[in-house]
Amino acid sequence: MMFLSIPCMLPLLLISSTALVSVTFRPHNRRVRTTLNSAPSAAPMDTLPPTLNHQFHHLEFYTDSARKKADWIARILGADVVDHDNGEGVALVISNDLRMLFIDGGVCDGALGERADKIVEECGDLVVATVCIQVDDVDEAYKYAVGKGATSVTEPVFFNGEGGKFSHLPWSMCNVAEISLYGKVVLRFISADCTPSVTTTPKDVTKSKPKISRIDHVVGNLPSSEYKTTIDRLKSHLSYGEFAEFTAEDVGTDLSGLNSVVLSSETGAVLLPLNEPVNGKKLSQIQTFLDRNNDRAGVQHTALITEDIFGVVERMRGLEGLGCEPVEGLEAGVRGCFELMDRPNESYYDDLPQRLSGRLTAEQMDRCRELGILADADPDGVLLQIFTKPLPDRPTFFFEIIQRVGCEGRPGCGGFGKGNFRALFKAIEDYEERLEA
Repeated sequence: MMFLSIPCMLPLLLISSTALVSVTFRPHNRRVRTTLNSAPSAAPMDTLPPTLNHQFHHLEFYTDSARKKADWIARILGADVVDHDNGEGVALVISNDLRMLFIDGGVCDGALGERADKIVEECGDLVVATVCIQVDDVDEAYKYAVGKGATSVTEPVFFNGEGGKFSHLPWSMCNVAEISLYGKVVLRFISADCTPSVTTTPKDVTKSKPKISRIDHVVGNLPSSEYKTTIDRLKSHLSYGEFAEFTAEDVGTDLSGLNSVVLSSETGAVLLPLNEPVNGKKLSQIQTFLDRNNDRAGVQHTALITEDIFGVVERMRGLEGLGCEPVEGLEAGVRGCFELMDRPNESYYDDLPQRLSGRLTAEQMDRCRELGILADADPDGVLLQIFTKPLPDRPTFFFEIIQRVGCEGRPGCGGFGKGNFRALFKAIEDYEERLEA
């Protein structure tokens, strides 16, 4: 049976091209009770932890070849690979505040190597194993989460860079702790005062190339049996609130659908959308992910934000096919095949001026058309977005590249692309027809 590559590229949820979408966005107000299936509201103000300043710090991937995979991803994203004292088993990709750590279980020793090897074997050759959140006080964040029922993975420890469980990290002199996020994915707390290793400075940085700025959101797919309980416990463990909700009634059809809730930290700097499948006449795309992810929850994609999406995507378009055929330094078939999603049809761009009501210039809309970038808006700003096709050896992980225009750094401003779902589904339908042919 052939599994589709494109279906996993949708922004947070999947709908059919005939569905009308309505999405409920909620400001992060801890005194307002949310309404998802009687889920408990976030903790009252007088019991909130003192560590609310959460930010994404890094993602940790398990892979079959850390340095080669890091080189490939860095080339796609226009990022930099930096050396680390642990050698070939660990590689770090950085771009401004984006940090992605790649771990090769076949090279790393001990428990880390064994865990990485096992997960790669079960879930594919590019798996998000750890989502790391920077907090002001690791001990307090861990204590609060465990006190609310979180499953401890690693108790707080001061890492001085001289061995132990976190010896693979290219940062030291900081506190680290871990709890369970969902599936086999770990949520790591790390303190803000970490010292980078001396070798984490890129040797040859091209400062003029368009750059990714940071992680905007990390999307998890969950089995239906775990969906509501995971939302409830993460709201409780992290004291997060609901930023947006998508329901099957809003976006489902008799073919397939999903439910989705976006969880947000107090400042909105950490956004964690969670999806569950709703199957109809066809298997939900979320269920396909779960089936290929060893029947368990996992990270489906991460959205990376930039201040120059036109420059980033123009460079990425020039790299399509990277890894599909042998090129210098990158043999084919080892790390996957890089492609961006198919461009929407011309009518999509013909409708943009009316749909966005003049919120993009004519030049910006021409660039969107040229590069196949999607555009949508909410009352606060405009979202520009594009998706890669799945990158590993199975449809279990992809990147989304976004820019939030007119948002002045406001998290979630511009929304998550609800106006683009129909165009994306049309791309999927076209792709399915080609597969059947």
